[in-house]
Amino acid sequence: MKVIKFTKIRYVMFIFSLLLIAGGLVLAFTKGPNWGIDFLNGLNMTVSVKKYDTTINEYIPATIENEGLLIEEVRGWFSALDNAPEVQLQSKEAARYAIRTVFTDDEEADLGKDPAELEMDRLSEAMESAGVQVVQAGVYEEGLVDPSQRLLVVIESSQSSSPDWTENSWKQLVILLLVALLLITIYIWVRFTWGFALAAMTALVHDVFIMIGFLCIAPFEVSKTTIAALLTIIGYSLNDTIVVFDTEILGKPKDKEDARQILSKLSGKVHEVKTAVAILTSNQYEVFVSTTKVKMSQITDEEIETYIETGEPMDKAGAYGIHGYGARFIESIEGDYYTVMGLPINMLYQNLKRFL
Repeated sequence: MKVIKFTKIRYVMFIFSLLLIAGGLVLAFTKGPNWGIDFLNGLNMTVSVKKYDTTINEYIPATIENEGLLIEEVRGWFSALDNAPEVQLQSKEAARYAIRTVFTDDEEADLGKDPAELEMDRLSEAMESAGVQVVQAGVYEEGLVDPSQRLLVVIESSQSSSPDWTENSWKQLVILLLVALLLITIYIWVRFTWGFALAAMTALVHDVFIMIGFLCIAPFEVSKTTIAALLTIIGYSLNDTIVVFDTEILGKPKDKEDARQILSKLSGKVHEVKTAVAILTSNQYEVFVSTTKVKMSQITDEEIETYIETGEPMDKAGAYGIHGYGARFIESIEGDYYTVMGLPINMLYQNLKRFL
């Protein structure tokens, strides 16, 4: 078995990490990510696809059960386009699809026409070239359609969309991240020591800005979900956790003696772990709390002393870490495991999606 001694090449890895972080910052301000449709001007359409049933002489939903078509076939109608739209199935029973597309440069440059109308014409022509009849919902309801064509696309609704975020928003986000990291560093420095602050921020900066650099060179498009995932990484440090035992709030121990007293109280008992997270934007603010019940097994004095000597309890609310050596003392939990770890990831993610 080959053994790699990372400690001998740690300085090389430090330099490599610094180069990756610097590269992420440069790419963030010069290139930016490959924005998806969520951040670009475009057209949103809802259409239903129907097929003519000769047995009853009327159109019915072109579902797979009715020997209709698959979503891949719908996407195939636009395969010849340079700027193909995004197609998603909304209703299987009604053969209803959501079509989202981005305006082309020519459409936005044509000041004499509405880009939405130009894009609608472009998509309609593509579908008609594939042998599909395209009509508005009003025309279909009046029965003004040609039954000789097997497939019929009914445009139920269409509207142009404007981006919630822009290139400047991305740069502002990066600047706010830098400011937030600086403030977090100062807080940890004051609350604990400069060594803790340096170690914590080094790890966070490493993860965040390498990820930002990756997003700038990745071949896939960046959506609102991607941004929410990035903010989830950052949010891991923007939270606070407390342990509540018998109405008493147990925070991080002040010293080893305090850690002994806290662990002795929790031994063999059930307590609650509460993690609070704050989300702040330029015009929105929200705080939410997640609670999990934890039952500890009986812990001997010797076990407590051994555990304290590892140093793990000293920066943990309740003087234990469920993801570290402290896991051996956990008998059961009721609720979200990640709340005990220090961040309710799912709850944070769901809330971030509402902000974007």
